[in-house]
Amino acid sequence: MARVARACYVAFAFAAAITDAQAVSGSAWFNSGSDTPFGQTYNMGSYAIPALEPIRPCSEDQTSACSTTSTAVLSEGFTQKIASWSDTPPYLFANLVIDGYSANAYMSDPVSLNHDSIHFVIGAGVSVNRTVISNVSALRLTAPAKTMLVKSPASFVSSYGPYVVSELVYGAKFLCRYSLKGRHREDGAYLRNLFKSITADVFFNASMAVEFESKLQQAVAESKLVWPNFECRVSGGPRVAIPPLPAPLELGKIFQTWNQSLLTQPSSLAMQRLAVQPISELQVVKEVLLNKSSTEALPISSVKRITAKTTQSLSNDLALAAFAKNSALSATDYDCAKINMTLRSALGDVQDAVTSYAIRTEMLSGADWSNLQVQFGQSNYSWLEGHDLIGRYGSLMKYCDATSTTAPVTTSTTTSANFLPISGCKSFKVSMMAVAIAGLSTILIEA
Repeated sequence: MARVARACYVAFAFAAAITDAQAVSGSAWFNSGSDTPFGQTYNMGSYAIPALEPIRPCSEDQTSACSTTSTAVLSEGFTQKIASWSDTPPYLFANLVIDGYSANAYMSDPVSLNHDSIHFVIGAGVSVNRTVISNVSALRLTAPAKTMLVKSPASFVSSYGPYVVSELVYGAKFLCRYSLKGRHREDGAYLRNLFKSITADVFFNASMAVEFESKLQQAVAESKLVWPNFECRVSGGPRVAIPPLPAPLELGKIFQTWNQSLLTQPSSLAMQRLAVQPISELQVVKEVLLNKSSTEALPISSVKRITAKTTQSLSNDLALAAFAKNSALSATDYDCAKINMTLRSALGDVQDAVTSYAIRTEMLSGADWSNLQVQFGQSNYSWLEGHDLIGRYGSLMKYCDATSTTAPVTTSTTTSANFLPISGCKSFKVSMMAVAIAGLSTILIEA
């Protein structure tokens, strides 16, 4: 079983490497939330006033823009051990592929990336149904929208948004994790050494699962571990019963059963991500802009198609910023911060700076995104703040190096039913064609 699990993870990593080039060169995906209006305008996360006439299925109308829905189950799953920031790239990439970009993805993620924790993660993404607009250029504006466009392109973008939601993907996701965090600052090194032999195979390797639980008991007995700390989130797909604190091997079996059930009979699919195209690609918009000066047309003409490479760069940096925020928050519970109020305040400032950065990112306009994309294309990443924020955290923690510190003694077991499953490793397959068509690249499970 260990060999199977290991092969499963290697296959996942290989798929990520193969499809990374495809993902970053294609169009970006954005997190869709739960009520994204298909075939309507999109204002970078804040849904705009409907600006387009209804879109009929292509089976009913092939003379203009129409929609088609296809079903193609693509299933990818992974297990991972995250013990440091250097372990995060596969996890970050998987989330981006499954969920699409979101400025807040890592501000409330169940896997709280930080300096002081070790995470054992099992998860999967499943993409099942895709609804796509054919012939986007033929989309028609409503009369009020066209009137505003003719009057003022800037007002049009402000009211209706600079993009059109051209594609939606429905599926499911499954994510569970065990998090190990010490009671004292110096416990981090102890836990990393103690669990050094435990790998991501722990969910499928019986002997390793037993060893994992034995080490948990040892760490708790020596007051080196805050335990339990377990959480699951499942969105879309069949209902799944997850105990408050299952053993790793039990969780692995639940995971495989859930995934197989989804693949056999897809149900209760959740909206996962969306793709957009600039409103300037509509023929009616092009015709209106022909009669505008370059200055008048700029609010629309300056908006470019966003690539996956752009969202990946920004998403990774936001994850690094979240890593700094979570680490700073954890550090406020150590003795060094409790006895040094200046340090404690500075750690709070780091957290506030990260929150402000995420808010600024969330408020980027279509033109802002286009400008960032140009800068990134020129290898200019000065707008990003993640490295500076993690540097601030690291500098502050020097004041704790000589201090024995204590973390809060709290426990946590959480299971929330809002995610989804993956196929078992024995049926683990990577469909490069499906990946390319889906614009994905690693972790997808379609039911």
